[in-house]
Amino acid sequence: MGRALQRLSEILALTGGALMLLIVAMTMVSIAGRYFFNVPVRGDFEITEIACGVAAFLFFPYTQITGQNLVAEFFTSGFSQRGRAWIEALHTLVFAVLAAFLAWRGFEGLVDKVVTSEKTMLIGLPVWVPYAAAVPCLAVLAAVCLWGSAKLFADARR
Repeated sequence: MGRALQRLSEILALTGGALMLLIVAMTMVSIAGRYFFNVPVRGDFEITEIACGVAAFLFFPYTQITGQNLVAEFFTSGFSQRGRAWIEALHTLVFAVLAAFLAWRGFEGLVDKVVTSEKTMLIGLPVWVPYAAAVPCLAVLAAVCLWGSAKLFADARR
């Protein structure tokens, strides 16, 4: 299970990286078009805003599974290694619950945006599209956190 989650997280992160590269390329084309021809890419701000948001969600599972999230150890620095392990396991479990909650609420938002057919102002992109990208990423994040929490609890018991 851990290997499958690791590989899925890597694929999502690589997709997020590719999306960020596309944003850079589009921005360069838009700037050049604006400068040389007075014709920027229509809706470049909307596209950048949405794509950056989606890319952030694509990165979340990878940063969690590789332990690259920021951690403030100010309060736990005086704990024993075993005590820190228990706190980290509990923290990861709470993060799993939060990610699952956000996935559920994101799904509710997705359904609402599909029903209302809301679109962006400049290019008319359906607003549900970023929701459709973010919700599965949050579900994967929740799975990664649950797997990680189970592993951390097992390690803390030793």
